[in-house]
Amino acid sequence: MRFHLIGIFYLFSIGLSLSQSYDSTLNLFSTLPKDPHYVDTINVYANALLRSSPPLTRKLSLHTAQVASSIGYTKGYARALVVTGNSYWTESIYELAQKYYLMAAREYESIQDSIGLGQVYNNLGEIHKKFAEYDQALTYLLLSVKFKKRDEETRAITFYNVAELYTFKGNWDLASVYVDSSLTVAMSQNNKRVIAFNYWVLGAIHSHNKKFSEALRHYQAAETIWHELNEQRMLIQTYAEIASLYTLLSQYSKAKEFINHAEIAAKSFQAPDLKVLLYKKMILLDSAQGNFKQALAHSYNYQKLKDSLFSLQRSEQISRMQTIYETELKEQENEKLKIEQARKESQLQLQQIILILIGLGLVSSTVFIFLLFRQRNQIYKTNLQLADKNDEIETQKEGLEMQAVALQKLNENLLELNASLGAEVESRTHQIKVQNQKLAEYLFINAHKLRAPIASILGLVELFKAGSQDDRELIASHLKACSSELDVIIHEINKTLESGIHSDDIPNLS
Repeated sequence: MRFHLIGIFYLFSIGLSLSQSYDSTLNLFSTLPKDPHYVDTINVYANALLRSSPPLTRKLSLHTAQVASSIGYTKGYARALVVTGNSYWTESIYELAQKYYLMAAREYESIQDSIGLGQVYNNLGEIHKKFAEYDQALTYLLLSVKFKKRDEETRAITFYNVAELYTFKGNWDLASVYVDSSLTVAMSQNNKRVIAFNYWVLGAIHSHNKKFSEALRHYQAAETIWHELNEQRMLIQTYAEIASLYTLLSQYSKAKEFINHAEIAAKSFQAPDLKVLLYKKMILLDSAQGNFKQALAHSYNYQKLKDSLFSLQRSEQISRMQTIYETELKEQENEKLKIEQARKESQLQLQQIILILIGLGLVSSTVFIFLLFRQRNQIYKTNLQLADKNDEIETQKEGLEMQAVALQKLNENLLELNASLGAEVESRTHQIKVQNQKLAEYLFINAHKLRAPIASILGLVELFKAGSQDDRELIASHLKACSSELDVIIHEINKTLESGIHSDDIPNLS
């Protein structure tokens, strides 16, 4: 009875702590509006808590599912269902995980989200793999590969999951094909965890094909990455497989060394199934060395721990079934409560609608009477305003008519002025043409008159340069005579121009 009370108190304290943690977590996002960003943010946060607190992850994801449903955000609702399924997967409650994954798949199908479907189908395939339902697992995993053509982020792990499944089915050739595909994608992304998984499967494939050196090389490569990532469980399994290879290669000291490594790592990692695996490897090593007494002792411990593990698994299975039953029972009760609440809310809404309609009717009647009265007043005021406007329009009409007459008279004056200006421009243009013709004639005649004396002067200048002193005096007299002749011609030209062009003939261009 005492231990029962302690257990109840322990569970109550965990529940209280979880509740406080849940409330404090939601407070972190209390400033965000309840929109798709809010749902996506909490879904990411909840999924990150999977390893540390699956129950808290579940509470947060169920909260976001409710919010996403209320705002019609189907993608966020589907993701919340996936995260809920992940919480059950982490606790090894695969039946409930499967239920939520199937619900998420239906939501993703409704919005044709191929990436979401690819991820859910991968998870469903892994659940069927856990149940050893390999054909159904393969169906889901191949569908996941099909839908993940655009999902580069998680394609590598799905290829690996298919490869691992083919090793379970004994199809080593297809396993190799999918390992190559997974490695290609994982290496392009530097996804070390998936790379290590693939090395591990390659070790199993080469071991099956009796290529022990190749198998050992790949297991050792996986071991290096598990060390780097601090993946203790996979590291222990890898030590066990390396020990098996060294046993097959008759390198018993090496095999014993890696079994010891595995035992040391397993002490700080509570996993009974791994201890069962190590006893199995010890039995093989002892038998290979001919140490049958030690092998028998290890076989006894192996069987004892295996039976204990089986009992533990049965207890866990019963616990899981009880959890499933209680969860389904709670869901049924919640569903009934929701239906009852919806019925009451529907009745309340109907009553509210009736009251609102009655109120609206009264308000409408009052408003209608008020509007009718106000409309009559407005019509009366409008009629008065229209009468004033009509008088104003008549006055403006008379003014516009007078302005129209004045504008017409002004237009006639402008037409007459334009006609006289045209005649004046034409006359002036004619005068300018006549004067230009006279100037051209004078320029032509005078150019020829000027040419003779200028040519004579130029010739006399050349003779002056080349002649003697006596000749130069004669030439100078001739130059003077030519210059006088040129002066007379220029004066004649000026007189002719002054007599042919008069200032009053030149138009005023200012």
